[in-house]
Amino acid sequence: MKTLNKTVIAMAFAAAMPTAALAADVPLLDVVFDPTAVTGYAGPGAAFTFDEIVVSSVGAATLTLTDTDGDGVIGAGQGETFTETGLVVNANFKMDGILVGPLTTGVNINYEMFAIFDSSLIAGTGLSGTAGLTGLDLVALFSSSSAAAIVFDTTVDGLYSAGTSTSIGSLTMATGNCVITPAVGGTFGEGSCGLAFAFDAAGVTDAGVWTRGGFDLGPLETSMTLDVDVDSITPPISPVYAGGPGSNQVTSIISDGSTAFQVPEPAMLGLLGMGLLGMAASLRRRHAA
Repeated sequence: MKTLNKTVIAMAFAAAMPTAALAADVPLLDVVFDPTAVTGYAGPGAAFTFDEIVVSSVGAATLTLTDTDGDGVIGAGQGETFTETGLVVNANFKMDGILVGPLTTGVNINYEMFAIFDSSLIAGTGLSGTAGLTGLDLVALFSSSSAAAIVFDTTVDGLYSAGTSTSIGSLTMATGNCVITPAVGGTFGEGSCGLAFAFDAAGVTDAGVWTRGGFDLGPLETSMTLDVDVDSITPPISPVYAGGPGSNQVTSIISDGSTAFQVPEPAMLGLLGMGLLGMAASLRRRHAA
């Protein structure tokens, strides 16, 4: 199955170990992606280092806003609910602002990567939550059930192809909100969003796909942040439901944005490695005794 429903956003991972010593994140300098470590992939490709994943595409996602509180208007509080479908974004890699990886030269491209936020394509993915007015702004709060899948696709045509894709990571919403500002006439047509996801590669793909300083990122408690500008909402969201109390508003959203990756200090990863070696040595001595 393929889809042209796409949106423009930019994504970034932030990795942090679940210990006080590794609580502080720093800018990512040398995370490595290795396509040859992806389960079942036998094609050409080489590992490369990156510091940013920029996900961009064309088209729009579909937003359905529902008058859950049944008063026929968007009021104060969080009395409305929403779902967003059709969100599929294509991932590119950058290092120091320059494209790296499969799209560096435009030749010998043998795979693509996507983030899927659409349950009709991958079960359990999608965006949803509640919405309502805070002052004059329309504020949407995303639910913890919002999720996405990161997939590796060997059909290279700019579209997601389910039959040739492999999951290499999952995203689960930690916190997220959008603030949509009112336009002339009181409708809502643009704004911005900040989303934070927990990223998990452990159990999703083989070790060695995502690494930094020789350490596999799969076992780490990793997060991903998305800073999104909502460029257009067509038609704009109306403060009054044309269909009356309990009805829906269905609209299309186009967005864009960017951010950067963060991971623990290399020195901290080194301390972690020494700690693991020390633990192994201690266990060997214990068994020997």
